[in-house]
Amino acid sequence: MSSIKKNIPVLLILVLGLNCNVGFKHDTNKVTGELKKWYPVTISFHGPFHKESQNNPNPFLDYRLQVIFRSPEGKLYDVPGFFDGNGDGINQGKIWKVRFSPDEVGEWNYKASFRKGPDIAVKLENDAGEACFFNGASGSFFIKEIDDSAPGFLKWGRLEYVGSHYLKFRDGPYWVKGGADSPEDFLAYKGFVNTPRATHSYIDHVKDWEKGDPDWNDGAGKGIIGALNYLASQYVNSIYFLTMNIGGDGKNVWPFSGTVNEKGDVDNDNLHFDICKLNQWNEVFRHAQNKGIALHFVLNEAEEANKLELDSTALGVERKLYYRELIALFAHHLALQWNLCEEYNLKIKLSP
Repeated sequence: MSSIKKNIPVLLILVLGLNCNVGFKHDTNKVTGELKKWYPVTISFHGPFHKESQNNPNPFLDYRLQVIFRSPEGKLYDVPGFFDGNGDGINQGKIWKVRFSPDEVGEWNYKASFRKGPDIAVKLENDAGEACFFNGASGSFFIKEIDDSAPGFLKWGRLEYVGSHYLKFRDGPYWVKGGADSPEDFLAYKGFVNTPRATHSYIDHVKDWEKGDPDWNDGAGKGIIGALNYLASQYVNSIYFLTMNIGGDGKNVWPFSGTVNEKGDVDNDNLHFDICKLNQWNEVFRHAQNKGIALHFVLNEAEEANKLELDSTALGVERKLYYRELIALFAHHLALQWNLCEEYNLKIKLSP
């Protein structure tokens, strides 16, 4: 009997350099990836043309892509997709994508639901809005067995809770976390686009970048990629980072493309996302995973203005879309944790 697994738990441990051009060629329902167990598979769909900053409709909020994957053994996975501009990091285009890391060898099947309507991205009803464009698109792909030379976590699979004190890789050993919770603004990196208050260049680690490692914009990625190489050489196996600290301590990290007052403001545009920057983030995350470094996402800070930034602390449209977008973009990685908020009851009491 089939089971279905949603891709949005609170603690999610799941499973391309880049000058905002990751080299994909796009056909309708284009499947890319190495097509091996645990390696990420990306499916690209042709939808309506939109710009990243557009409203009425907003390509992030007013469209919803969900893809059902059926495994060879009949398990079902319901995975959210995302708007990706031209598919190569450019902020306008007609490409929607889904990323997924298959956990079985054999033939997989998929079917897409693509619907349009006001705020539909954060609605849970299957029949919300109206079906449009490539709704119902389907296909299949064959996943081969992984090899022992797979880098990082790929050879062990998904890091999971197994009912005991330590987390364990599905096809590998137990895991003991070892890594500093600093700098929490790890993503405030000067090599990322649209990061005006960046404080880190990791210049001392440019020398640790190696030929064949990810890079973008003729060297812009070398510092942060080299830093990951150094951490891995010191047996660090986890990094902790904020993805949105508007109104917090650093006020220098956010995924949004719109106008942002870094101190926090109800007029901030938190409903459009920076496609190029988030592609660059994903290159960093992919490299970390290949070096055996888990990803510890911290979604909010302790400070009052940061908690107020999205829907004045409520679980409203801004916060739901923020969670959905990060999960759609990054939840295919194999070893990660989601932390909703650091010191969540400091200054503003969020519990009932």
